[in-house]
Amino acid sequence: MAISGIRRRWSGLAALVAVTALVVGAPMAAVAATPGVGDVTDAMRYDTTGPFGTPIAGLSGEDDDTETLTAPFALNFFGVRSEGLCVSTNGGFYPVPTDADGCSDEYNLDLENLALSSSASMIAALAADIDLGACDDYASDGFGLPCEIYYGETTIDGRDAFVITWYRVAMYNDENDPTLDNTFQIVITKKATGDDTVGWDFDIEFNFGHLLDGEGGYSAADPTESCSEAAGDPDCRWGIGWANFIPGAPDTAEPYELFAGTPVFNLVDGGATPLVGNSLNSPVLGRYTFSMVGGVTEGFQVPTLAGAAPALANTGSAAPDFVLLASALTVAVVGVCILGFRRRRADA
Repeated sequence: MAISGIRRRWSGLAALVAVTALVVGAPMAAVAATPGVGDVTDAMRYDTTGPFGTPIAGLSGEDDDTETLTAPFALNFFGVRSEGLCVSTNGGFYPVPTDADGCSDEYNLDLENLALSSSASMIAALAADIDLGACDDYASDGFGLPCEIYYGETTIDGRDAFVITWYRVAMYNDENDPTLDNTFQIVITKKATGDDTVGWDFDIEFNFGHLLDGEGGYSAADPTESCSEAAGDPDCRWGIGWANFIPGAPDTAEPYELFAGTPVFNLVDGGATPLVGNSLNSPVLGRYTFSMVGGVTEGFQVPTLAGAAPALANTGSAAPDFVLLASALTVAVVGVCILGFRRRRADA
């Protein structure tokens, strides 16, 4: 009986320790999944120690500028094979035929007029007047460099991918609060690895980590003009989506634009319908996914936005504090269990 009782008590101890480990361990994965400072979603795709790749040197500290990079794999964007990525400081990039081709640095226009301004099709996660020289602090936050656009390559589910990340960037505004910033990215994932001579189909993700700075944007009344610089102007819109440039006489562009009817102040964190609290074709809040197959858009639709409270922001210190707390709690529970077991054994 004594041995049986001891076994039952050891069994109960082991079960309690296991449950404790699960309870304190489960949130730790969530903390590790959103390491970007200020991020309130798990949507952003990061490397283990920071944003994928390195800052695009030619865009550091710039306002209204572009830099053309070589695409790691060709893209079939509306039937045009593109091997260049003309990245704009203003929230998007233009797939261009080669890395020798440039694009426009226009801003605060709807996607149709942005494509027309460059005579090129374009993709934008957040097209607005972003200023990489307008941040409050340019020192490393322990994870990345604020007010930089990172570019890097990776693999997602075994498929080649590249990631362009606007990390903690600020909007241009003479009256703007420099402590506010936005983190978002565009992820392009190749549909299939292997032969690059045909196909060039790909998936697109717009990922939003946090959106605190609601300045900038185009006018809903006249999409060829900027909206008011006043924060909270109901006329302001952000360009989110892409547009197909169609050369001809005259040139035209076909926009696939999300949220053209939603004011910017509703899309920011804490707004009535925040981008970080919604998603499209993904279970991950803050992630909006689509595809280009055979040069044709698939899965693009304007979702119905719902109100949602974002998760707690990661300030860079939350993870270590939580780990210490979890470890201390685990040690304390195990200690109490062992002490109780010894007392019961002595009594027996």
